[in-house]
Amino acid sequence: MNSSERKYALRAVPGFYSTHPGIQVAAQTNDEVTDEDLQFYQQMGVEWIMLGIQDESKHGVEYYKSLVKRLGGFGLQIYRISDHRVHNVPEITLNLPGRDEKVEDLCTFIRNIGAAGIHYHTYAHMGNGIWSSGRTAGRGGMDARRLDIKEAVGRWGSETYESGLTHGRKYTEDELWENYEYMIATVAPVAE
Repeated sequence: MNSSERKYALRAVPGFYSTHPGIQVAAQTNDEVTDEDLQFYQQMGVEWIMLGIQDESKHGVEYYKSLVKRLGGFGLQIYRISDHRVHNVPEITLNLPGRDEKVEDLCTFIRNIGAAGIHYHTYAHMGNGIWSSGRTAGRGGMDARRLDIKEAVGRWGSETYESGLTHGRKYTEDELWENYEYMIATVAPVAE
């Protein structure tokens, strides 16, 4: 977006702007997206992309910068790069061994995306994945997660969680808040 264009604030992502008012269409894809697909997003009026990275070894500031440049060539901006290693982290959420290392991993990730010009990240404070009980057809035939709590299984990355106490005990709300506060005290200064 050049400086002479009017900016319209995005309601869903504060601090981000579009070149036109009204409903904004974004897309979620991965770093192996084809130029043809990027052109299609551009033709659809998409301005912002959430991007997953298929090969975890590629995560790093130089690769992020190359993605910003590549998508920028199609008039697209990256509002978020996902890295499952710093999202839904049981060590942080539940104060498990390795917590400090995982907090530092999150700080490094935030420094790297910031250095690449990406200033947004979503952190989910969940200790045992995303739970569902299969797939179903949703509105218009779309593929959607289904939840029947009696059949639910939690999944995150290569981990699978079955019913019951997934980490051997119940955690109190106070513990979860204390663990969040511990993490955010370190991460917030990096993110700012």
